[in-house]
Amino acid sequence: MLRAEILLREKNFAKGNALMDKIETEIVKVPGPDAWSEALFQLEYIASLARELGDWDLAESTATRMIEHDPSYGGAYAAVGLAEQHRGQTGPAKEAFATAAKLWNKADSGLLRIQAETP
Repeated sequence: MLRAEILLREKNFAKGNALMDKIETEIVKVPGPDAWSEALFQLEYIASLARELGDWDLAESTATRMIEHDPSYGGAYAAVGLAEQHRGQTGPAKEAFATAAKLWNKADSGLLRIQAETP
């Protein structure tokens, strides 16, 4: 994972994304409830890192993988919404944020606002 992050920070997105894809595949394959939870945290970190570095392809693909891993996790839909928002896809972004809000209906009310304002 460190090597992939270094590649991404060097803006070598092609190699970094290919390596992250392999890493993500392995992360979600590890069995057990603790590993399942850890996989979600690691995917969230990768998506956040990708957004921070401007690698929106990785941000979106990792968000999609989070949904595949846990369709009930609102953070994955918020991550998709941020990627769609970045691409100027207002409709899909609103839909993703609405899904996140529905899944987070008992969470901190300011959380989605903060997520939506993240560049």
